[in-house]
Amino acid sequence: MGLKEEDTLIQENIQEYVHDDNKIVTCKWLSLTLSIPVNSAKLALFQFVSSTRQSGNNDDINVTYFVSGFETKECGTKILKCIVVPESHLDSLKKTMDPVTSCHVYSVQKAKLTDYTPLYQADYDICKENAETLNKFSSISCPWAAMRENEPIGKQSVKNSSAHKVILF
Repeated sequence: MGLKEEDTLIQENIQEYVHDDNKIVTCKWLSLTLSIPVNSAKLALFQFVSSTRQSGNNDDINVTYFVSGFETKECGTKILKCIVVPESHLDSLKKTMDPVTSCHVYSVQKAKLTDYTPLYQADYDICKENAETLNKFSSISCPWAAMRENEPIGKQSVKNSSAHKVILF
């Protein structure tokens, strides 16, 4: 299957999830459901939103964005902020950040969200099912990370990168 065919299938899947199944489709949920890299899921959601907007169906979907960037406090200190925001607040939020370090579609859904609990719930079950391989499609990896054993944290020990034993309390 070619890249164009795969992209078309992904777009059709998103269309079905959002419009037919009335699901909240987050980039994490899409990545785990379709077994695609997270960055591909972000791009697919962006393309879905763009094509929906171009077809004139602006009221058919609601979009939330993940935005990160630096905000300068009154004392002059810069603080990195990471926020999930509805599309209606996107531009005003981006104006408060200098620079904006990341901005991508976080979720697409038919319903207008009044709080962010449904976003958490949308990912909960699939993350629970894939707990062992949750970072499989992530672009970030850590070769030293290991699953923790089921013993109390105070009794566990971990080796750090310099081969010293570290006791966790």
